[in-house]
Amino acid sequence: MNNTLYHKTFLALAACAALSAPLAARAQDVTITPDQAVRDALDRNPSLKSAAIDIERARISVEREDHRFRPNYRVEAGLQTGSTPSLGRDGTVTGIARDTLSGTAAIDQQFATGTTLTGSVSFDRRIQDSTVFGNQGATYGVDARLDVSQPWLRGAGDKILDASYYRARYDVDASNQSRDREASALVKETLDAYWELWYAQRAVTLRKAALDLARAELAQGQLRVDAGTIAETDLLPLRTEIASLAESLSAASASVRTRSIALSRLLDGTGANEHLTVSDQAPATRAVPDLDTVVELAEAQSLDLARLQVAVETRKLDVLLADDNEQVQLDTFAWLQVSGLGLDAGSVAGSFGSFDGVSGYVGIRLSGPFDGTYNDAESRRARMAVGSAELDLEAERERLRASVRQQLTILDAAVERLDLAEQTLTLARASTEAEQRRFAAGTTTALDVVAVLQRQNEAELRVARARVDILLAHVAIDDLSGQLLARADLRSPPASQP
Repeated sequence: MNNTLYHKTFLALAACAALSAPLAARAQDVTITPDQAVRDALDRNPSLKSAAIDIERARISVEREDHRFRPNYRVEAGLQTGSTPSLGRDGTVTGIARDTLSGTAAIDQQFATGTTLTGSVSFDRRIQDSTVFGNQGATYGVDARLDVSQPWLRGAGDKILDASYYRARYDVDASNQSRDREASALVKETLDAYWELWYAQRAVTLRKAALDLARAELAQGQLRVDAGTIAETDLLPLRTEIASLAESLSAASASVRTRSIALSRLLDGTGANEHLTVSDQAPATRAVPDLDTVVELAEAQSLDLARLQVAVETRKLDVLLADDNEQVQLDTFAWLQVSGLGLDAGSVAGSFGSFDGVSGYVGIRLSGPFDGTYNDAESRRARMAVGSAELDLEAERERLRASVRQQLTILDAAVERLDLAEQTLTLARASTEAEQRRFAAGTTTALDVVAVLQRQNEAELRVARARVDILLAHVAIDDLSGQLLARADLRSPPASQP
């Protein structure tokens, strides 16, 4: 009898040790840490790879805009042949045959202020023949010309011409923020899945230990039934408890498989690994941050706020362009030309160098629609878009503040639950030790020992659940404040603003 009591006490103490121990790593399963899970999820995620391509495309657009005001060259050459009628003083119409070989080389340069400068050099060789004047032979000509145009209303100013450049830089910001937002959401989803799997595995370990102990007690009780010291009906409560524990273990095991599939989907994209396991290290606790500090940090670093701020600035560019289109076109033009003419290259050079053929022009052009309704409507529409984008930004700021407060409330509640659950666990362990002493003295039953161990099991689970909830609340707060990307080392600085 003493050996039987000693054996039972040993089993009970071993079960208590198993309940208090962390999850044991299983050699046949793949065991990962939180950082490994995050890295694997980020490395394989196709959406992030697509976002990286979008970022590169946006950067190429900026590179293109950086070289927008580059000089352009233009080269043209041609041959014209045919005859044109010529009317004499006496009313006689004669035909003049002309063969002209001409060529032009020009360089155009536009500046950010809207000024356009064009320098060109033209030459031609003409052969003219008529029935009146006869064959006049070949003549040569050369012209050097400088053209300048300047808008004063529509299209004037560097902000207007640089609008596409600013938009390209905003596109870089938007692409970076889209990638950052997706990466942060992925890190959060991965950590959520990781720690939910950790909790599910912890529940399996605790419930299996309780079930093993109950079965050991049932085996000992069956020996006593066989010996005739107790009746078979005395084991019914213990058998009922074993059935309940087996049911709980089955549900916990199914939860582990489900959680493994969810985490596997994030890590390898298939979700085919239902035996994925996580490290047995419990989640670390962190201090509850101050509300004002978190709100200030969230407003400064929020990825959603940054995205909407870029949207506001982009809409303002639309207003700038719409206002510019409302203006009339008022441009000035000027050109200066030096020409030379001769029968050969020497005479052409002499004529050109003597500046005998110098001419110039200065003009002004005014144009615009008779009805400005279209442009006015476009301007009003652009302003309304700015107002809408600013309201979206303010609404997101309010939502962000509310979400931070909500998560901090969840965090406070989880911290309080952890404190109470740890107190309950301490009392449950003390109750288990006392019940084991009474069992060793023969004043209680095996079912009573199993019952107190089950209460300790539930207290262990509540402690684990509170720890996971605390960590997940911190993860949610870090996601709201844009801090999760520190794990991913992804967040890019914004492009320069105009």
